[in-house]
Amino acid sequence: MEKRAQLSDLETFELTREISGQVFENFSFANKTVSLFLSITNKKEVNTSLILRELLDDNCRIAIPRSDFSTSEIEHFLYEGEEQLEINKYGIPEPQYGTTVRPEEFDIVFVPLLCFDEKGYRVGYGKGFYDRFLSQCKKECMIIGLSFFEAVEEIEGIHENDVPLQYCVTPHHLYHFDGE
Repeated sequence: MEKRAQLSDLETFELTREISGQVFENFSFANKTVSLFLSITNKKEVNTSLILRELLDDNCRIAIPRSDFSTSEIEHFLYEGEEQLEINKYGIPEPQYGTTVRPEEFDIVFVPLLCFDEKGYRVGYGKGFYDRFLSQCKKECMIIGLSFFEAVEEIEGIHENDVPLQYCVTPHHLYHFDGE
């Protein structure tokens, strides 16, 4: 989080643009059901609004997560437009209504992260929301992380319920993890 905090707004914008370019160079979204988290602006996450705009032009179903902090679960709603979004007390833009999408319906899930390692494990914000959600997705679901920074060698303290990424997109690399 400290490294992200040191990025200027211009750097964040440029890096986000490069990541978005890498995403659309390397993946196809036509006829897919996609989970896309919306960025927490004050935490300087990769700004997924660029990806959202591109996905709207593709023939795909886009669902946005909403976190239930009382159960530590994520529920997804089809994206209908900005009017359905509200920023929660943690700064996360979330849908307030819409058609729900079940975990097993997703073909692709974009995952927020703080850092990731060379095996595809990631550090999130520590509540396990995404690991619980990803464990419910179908086996064929593609799990993609987005990061301004490159992989660290290894993350210590991996838990048996941690679900690794299959891919991570950075401004200059596409990492592919084979699960070994």
